[in-house]
Amino acid sequence: MGRDKVEQRTSDFSQNLLDKLPVAVCSLDSAGCFTYLNTAACQLLGYPDESALLGVNFSAVIDAERTPLPADTVTERLVAATDEPLCADTTLWLQPRVGAALPVEVEVAALRSAETAAGEVAVTLRECRTVQDITEQRARERFQQQLVAILDNTSDIVALHGEDGTLLYLNAAGRANAGIDVQAVDGMLGIADDGSMPPLSLEEAISRFHPPWAADLLLNEGLPTVRREGLWQGETAILKADGTQAPTSQVLIGHRNSYGELTYISTILRDISDQKKAQQEVAESERRFRLIAENIRDAFWLRTDAQTLYVNPAYANIWGQPVESFYANPKAFLESGHPEDRYGVEKALDQAISEREEFNALFRIIRSNSEVRWIQMHSLPVPGRESEGMRAGIARDVTEREQVLTQLREANRTKSVFLNAVSHDLRTPLNAIIGFTDLLADSELDAHQREQVKLCQAAGRTLLGLIDTLLDLSRLQAGRMTLQKEAFLLRKFLAERMPMLSQQAEDKGLNLQCSVDNGLPDRLQGDTTRLSQVLFNLVSNAIKFTDSGYVRVHFSRYDTNRLQVSVQDNGPGIPDELQERIFEPFDRGTDAIKHLQGSGLGLAISRQLVNLMGGEIWLHSTPGQGSTFYFTAELLEDESEPAADPALSAPDSARQTPTNKEHIAGMQVLVAEDEPTNILLIQALLERCGAEATVAENGQEALDIWQQAEQEFDLILLDMQMPILDGAQTVKSLREAEVEQSRVYTPVAMLSAHASAEVREQCLQSGADTYITKPVRLDSLTDLLSWAKKDGNDAGRCKHNLDEEYK
Repeated sequence: MGRDKVEQRTSDFSQNLLDKLPVAVCSLDSAGCFTYLNTAACQLLGYPDESALLGVNFSAVIDAERTPLPADTVTERLVAATDEPLCADTTLWLQPRVGAALPVEVEVAALRSAETAAGEVAVTLRECRTVQDITEQRARERFQQQLVAILDNTSDIVALHGEDGTLLYLNAAGRANAGIDVQAVDGMLGIADDGSMPPLSLEEAISRFHPPWAADLLLNEGLPTVRREGLWQGETAILKADGTQAPTSQVLIGHRNSYGELTYISTILRDISDQKKAQQEVAESERRFRLIAENIRDAFWLRTDAQTLYVNPAYANIWGQPVESFYANPKAFLESGHPEDRYGVEKALDQAISEREEFNALFRIIRSNSEVRWIQMHSLPVPGRESEGMRAGIARDVTEREQVLTQLREANRTKSVFLNAVSHDLRTPLNAIIGFTDLLADSELDAHQREQVKLCQAAGRTLLGLIDTLLDLSRLQAGRMTLQKEAFLLRKFLAERMPMLSQQAEDKGLNLQCSVDNGLPDRLQGDTTRLSQVLFNLVSNAIKFTDSGYVRVHFSRYDTNRLQVSVQDNGPGIPDELQERIFEPFDRGTDAIKHLQGSGLGLAISRQLVNLMGGEIWLHSTPGQGSTFYFTAELLEDESEPAADPALSAPDSARQTPTNKEHIAGMQVLVAEDEPTNILLIQALLERCGAEATVAENGQEALDIWQQAEQEFDLILLDMQMPILDGAQTVKSLREAEVEQSRVYTPVAMLSAHASAEVREQCLQSGADTYITKPVRLDSLTDLLSWAKKDGNDAGRCKHNLDEEYK
């Protein structure tokens, strides 16, 4: 065969080989124009063959927008590479005839041939360039890098083993745990070949990085399962670089190819130390909870509307039914409720549940043995989103407490009845004793007789004060004492009250001083009776326990709406041990002072009255130097609200100013009283006042006398307790008759030995104008007559007209 034919066959073979290559191959001349493109290159650029591109400059197929350098510059650099003996690589974006731009990697090689003339480039068969479409390859590499970055930033340990068990990948958490380094090798992360981590099979890695018990679990159960089923998960442990163990939750995953062959095994390990610690803490907390819940005497439960989650054994002891009944029926605890209590408790509990509020109830249950027990129950919603609809409840058997309270209430009721009865029964004879001694004291007596009468008066007042004190203590302890809020003038109040105390001090040779801060307003508002009582108790005690010297009373402002009163003496003082209990009832102090008169109730009552007035009471005392008692009370007026004028207060005989006898002489008074001694006393007192008394022994007789009287009475005195018609019934009938018969309104005053506020209110509600407590004093009766003469008819006509208008 000739030489030409051989060369032709070689050229044809090379071209045919290049056309068969899957890689795009082209060649450029020194000007950068295409001189050859194989089939793959034509397809890459979107042409059916090379004819359309031969002689075209390479810059024509460059995507100028995506390539950072100008297309001509890129072409010049590619052509210039032909002068270099080695290949130069770069990456370009090419624009095919159809479709989007493609990123390609260009390999430039300068090929030289002996047959090539000087200055010619890439014109021979061996002069070529390779362009490979790497779009998908780059995408895969980016995805792999992103995946590796994600895995390296997780706290879980992630490892990948090959089919033969060789470790192919270990993320950053795993490397840190094992104390090794990892580097990139050929685009894959593998173990560095520096001796720090010799190649390990999967079994060897398991034995090295897991404690024996965990390694046995993985080798004998984990690996066989994942090779057979493709997945295994369980709790293991891992050995850390510092030699300690960490509990882990581990997953083994088998990866298979399209033929179903196992190619990789990956594992993920999560450190669950915190979770285990939390579980241990929860378990310990639950253990403590059950230890407490199952040993307390109170019933405790957790429940939803439809399910009981927990109930302790105390439920069975209290309800007398097994705890299983509560689990079976979450409302079982209510089904044994007392018929009188059950409906109200169920309704209130349902409302509390619907509104997610706390619930408190005291109710009765009936046990299976018919025993009635008192239950104090408290229920509340459990906080937290996970506990939505859950409630906790606790119930205590308070039967014994309720029985004691019932006994105490009965005892208090009996005590109140007894004290009221004693008050009435004692005041009736006291009425005669004090009344007649007052009359005797106002008669002609020699000095010896007058001293004896004075002693009788003092004894009577002492006994009366003791009765009032006992009644006050009873009302305070029962919570039945209320305050009367009225406006008054402080300096007028002191002018009326202090003279009696001054007389007591003068009788002992003491100097009683009273002062008021200039900054304290004169107009106050409160209960003057209770203020007087506290003031009298403290000042009387100071006088009683001071043999010589002084007693000083001072009024000042304590804060915005409270005044402060101090009572100072230079008496013997109070020992420290007594100061702690001096406000307790019936405590009369030390043996050194028990010879002095007193019940030991004054300070106890004063403390409770001060508390009732919104204040506090305390003392400072130095034995041998004296004592100072302080108390505060909410008596200062709110300047933003107008106060009532003291002059406009309701008629009260205790507030009237005494007048001379000529003013009330000749008044006609109808007296209804069933006790003979009281009749004689009231007649004598009225006679001393210059008034004339008409006496009836019961209410009906008093009404008959009033109906038949030729002239109207100036005042009617009615005893509360009388036969046939009592005082309240009598005054009610009287007021009705006045309206029906258009009679003149007659002032009515009730008389009673009962000194309670309830009785006083009952008297006024029945139609009486005022109320007088026995024993009746001469000065009180004089004030009452004066009021009836001066204001009673006017007040009565006003009230009468209102009654008629109402009818």
